[in-house]
Amino acid sequence: MSKNMRARGIPFILLLGGMGMFFGGCSSRPESTADLFSDRPVYELKAEGRLSWTLRGAGSFLVFADRIVLRQYKNTEFLLSLHDLATGDTLKTFALYGEGPDEYTFIGGPYRINDSVFVTWSGNTNEYASFYNLNECSPEQPFHPFYRIDLREVKTPHKGKMFDPLYAVFTPKGDTILLGRALPVELQERKMYATYLAGERKLNYFEDFPLYTGTDQPYPVFVATNLYYGPMAINRAGDRLFSAVFFGDILDFLQVDPQGQITPIKQYHFAPPVFQERGKMASIILDKTIRYYRDIQWNDGKVYVLAASGKTIRQERELEQAEYDRLEATGEENIDTSIYVFSQDGDPLYTLRLDVNPLMMDFWGDTLYVDYYNVEGDKEVRFYDLSFLP
Repeated sequence: MSKNMRARGIPFILLLGGMGMFFGGCSSRPESTADLFSDRPVYELKAEGRLSWTLRGAGSFLVFADRIVLRQYKNTEFLLSLHDLATGDTLKTFALYGEGPDEYTFIGGPYRINDSVFVTWSGNTNEYASFYNLNECSPEQPFHPFYRIDLREVKTPHKGKMFDPLYAVFTPKGDTILLGRALPVELQERKMYATYLAGERKLNYFEDFPLYTGTDQPYPVFVATNLYYGPMAINRAGDRLFSAVFFGDILDFLQVDPQGQITPIKQYHFAPPVFQERGKMASIILDKTIRYYRDIQWNDGKVYVLAASGKTIRQERELEQAEYDRLEATGEENIDTSIYVFSQDGDPLYTLRLDVNPLMMDFWGDTLYVDYYNVEGDKEVRFYDLSFLP
């Protein structure tokens, strides 16, 4: 590919030959998500640019039109901050660290609801879903949630809770439905997802864990919950839920009705997490467990799944220093991640390969934002124009 083509942002398309597609009517069934994309186009993209500032101390991020919200992963005075997207200037710090009213010891998120509203989940004793509106953020005033839901006020005969990731839908009737992971502590069913109807203070559970241990006695729910943990996303209408598992080749495309009922549309359950029993607990086997997925996002009718390197956790750790030395010496990364792009009904479309290995993704319009570590060990954000993709 010529340098001029890359400079104009024209993608390099690599058509991969391979086994028959699962949806193409071929008799050969795929054995992994990678197999689903074996005969789909691959687009190699160069960044349009990067932010001129680094995300020091930041965990997750959420991009808006000209601002970015950061979650701090260290116990700083404030757990959330708002910045100018172009300059990095701090516009506001909020979500005070502490154990008093309107204070938090841990925050999950932030997760987008619309073009100005986002929600966070607090995992301390407060257990709030907290809603913030950027249009109400004033330089002169503290920035507090305009609405909070106390997740301890659950009307259900079973003990349980929902936890991070946490999304929210405002229904036309003015109700709020929360969607997240399930932790049905006293239920015999092994449920993976939950919805919470705020108006009724009602928690519902859906979808069994897809794979079991193969023993007569399944592991306790809290163990399976950790093993099957991973990123989630919803579409803008709030009627579709998308889920991936960190340590299993497992993707779910789900539908959400106005009453908060979750039903599957398409599910890919290829490989379970690999773990071993330790008394009443279980642990990941580092030599056998692959880190499959890092993130999942919806944008403009498509679902983007950030696939990890395909190496085991131990291999990733052993290669960290070698990859750092390569980056320091050459300024180039060894690209071993991909972004699988599906329709929101779960049909495979194409693969994206970027010029860095992303940690997380976010979108604003046709622009994809990803964070990654530079040679100094700081997080940077690059952005990519996807407007020309099918």
